[in-house]
Amino acid sequence: MPAVMILADEDFASRERDMLARLEVGLVTDGVRVLHAVPNTLPELLDGRVFSQAIGYVPSGPLPPLSIRARDLAQSALKAGPGEGIALVHVFGEHAWSLGFEVAGMLGAGLVLEVFNAHLADALGGAHLDSVDDKVIASVPGAGLERRCLRKLDSRHLRLVRWGVHAEDARPADKPMAGGDRPAVLIAGTGQDRANWAHALEALSRVRLDGDEPPLIFADADAAHHAHLRTVVERLALAEHVSFVPTVEARRDPVLRVDALLLPDALREHRSIVLDAHAHGVLVAAVTDPVIDELSSDYGVTQLDPGDPDRWTEELRRVFEDKRLADERRSAGFSAIERFHAGNAHVAAVQTLYEGMLAGKSG
Repeated sequence: MPAVMILADEDFASRERDMLARLEVGLVTDGVRVLHAVPNTLPELLDGRVFSQAIGYVPSGPLPPLSIRARDLAQSALKAGPGEGIALVHVFGEHAWSLGFEVAGMLGAGLVLEVFNAHLADALGGAHLDSVDDKVIASVPGAGLERRCLRKLDSRHLRLVRWGVHAEDARPADKPMAGGDRPAVLIAGTGQDRANWAHALEALSRVRLDGDEPPLIFADADAAHHAHLRTVVERLALAEHVSFVPTVEARRDPVLRVDALLLPDALREHRSIVLDAHAHGVLVAAVTDPVIDELSSDYGVTQLDPGDPDRWTEELRRVFEDKRLADERRSAGFSAIERFHAGNAHVAAVQTLYEGMLAGKSG
């Protein structure tokens, strides 16, 4: 198979670096030549990894203009790639869409747009994909988002390709709490919904199990800043119980070591941190989100009604106190990962997508 360029914007390249690495390793192992185009504002990702060849690009700004940035990236790709050129450009992140269209056109390559949130799904109507041939395909990681995409796009331009993760070897059961006599909870997201972040912290502050202390609380530092969470911490006198952790989604260790992942933002967005939590037996609680599969009750997620935050404490306390309930929900999440989100299945589905596009192009 000719070379493929994976083009990620700044947010996606940083936040989803582990998922992209898994995908690229799998593709390279199966014989695909991968060029990994990442913003030159993230020099730590331009590390010459053995599984793909990194190419830097200028991500945004009025200067240089889009056409110049696209030309430079296309030339870099042709210089780094094999003699047969670049067959496909796979774009991850909305801020790289325009660049992806330009580069694919210059290279005569097919284009895959990763549509991982409701905003991008709704933007498909403006992309006018139905006016072009099958050289442009939208790839969606969940059935709920696929249904939303079909409002804007004919099915011939749409493929369901669920993201994959590596799960633990054994199904989690009766895990001891990371905090000893109290749970450890990681709050993650964007911090866009300031009210829900405050509700989440208030609910956790009222959770008491065997002792008199609330859970150990870890919060994504950037999101907490956007949500003005420090003010809430001070108001609730929780300073000794709350820690702020930088770049949580870029470095997944924290989510693998806590008892629960709490998502207060209603993002309508797939984020692989949720899959990692399910895969490692971490309980997930989230504001109700009917668009995202892995935030549904089918995955054992504790649903938090945004219209009734007073009940959040009760919902969280119940899942921490009732070990059988906790095990049932962890098991549901783990089972869903085994069925739908195996890492090798993700790679195989992406490769099938690529091969289908190339076959159509050659035909």
